[in-house]
Amino acid sequence: MRKESVKDRIEQAYFYHYAEQISCVLMGSLPRQDGRWYDYSPAGNHGVITEAAWERLNSGLWVQSFDGTNDEVVVGNIGDIKSVLAWINPADNTTRSLFDLDGGTTSIQLDALGDLTATAFTAPTVYVNAAVATAVTQAVWQMITVTDSTAETANAFNIGHEASFYSGKMALVYVSKDELTAEFIRSFYLNTRHLFGV
Repeated sequence: MRKESVKDRIEQAYFYHYAEQISCVLMGSLPRQDGRWYDYSPAGNHGVITEAAWERLNSGLWVQSFDGTNDEVVVGNIGDIKSVLAWINPADNTTRSLFDLDGGTTSIQLDALGDLTATAFTAPTVYVNAAVATAVTQAVWQMITVTDSTAETANAFNIGHEASFYSGKMALVYVSKDELTAEFIRSFYLNTRHLFGV
């Protein structure tokens, strides 16, 4: 029997268990030679990597490392979205941009207190490790989620840069056109945390 790879486990977590989220944009954390962060969803919204480097965890999962100076992943126009979910391990958890949706108005970032904030979203619910919370811990892997019942326009989606640059590691970025339920978020967390030693 063929040994299950990290790629197999990622695809199982995303495509089989979460098949109802087919409208999502899914960034697969497996390195490519063409300078892109590959989107494994049917949408095909691949990200163009600028400076950010690949690192491999003990689990075998490849993640993106951002230096906080000029690293970013430019995705572009992905339409209207309601949810952004990702695993992050910040080297600096104060005043750092994580995601920019539209070139500077609607964004997700860490504020000066190390809290996860969603700027210009209509009525966002913010989760850390599948619990409603905002505090993000430095130098620790944690799963963050911002979800809203109202769609936001993501016509210039950028990972790692808006007013500032993100410093730290990031993996398994999952962007959905659907409002994610607490049950979905919890299930996603439980099915992927082993990859990060959580």
